[in-house]
Amino acid sequence: MREIWSEQRKLEIWLQIELLASEALARQGLVPKEDFAQMKARAAFKLERCKELEGTLNHDVIAFTTNVAENIGAPASRWLHFGLTSSDIVTRRSRCRWRNRRTF
Repeated sequence: MREIWSEQRKLEIWLQIELLASEALARQGLVPKEDFAQMKARAAFKLERCKELEGTLNHDVIAFTTNVAENIGAPASRWLHFGLTSSDIVTRRSRCRWRNRRTF
């Protein structure tokens, strides 16, 4: 049960949400398919790096997206979080965690 409430799991869910949103945009032709392929192949984060960035940026979602964008690289990283707000990510993550808690 602790696992679904961990900081690591929170960011894993955020990454899933970001990639699903980008995939939807790629299907609509807004994100180039080759950029989405690069995003999917390289999207990753390090918990410690996110914490380090949050210390200077004072915003958890911006710290997270900055770290993921560092790993994705140009030009595809420009599409990460495209059209989303921080609330979009946080709200959906909360719903996912509540849904997943029932399986334990």
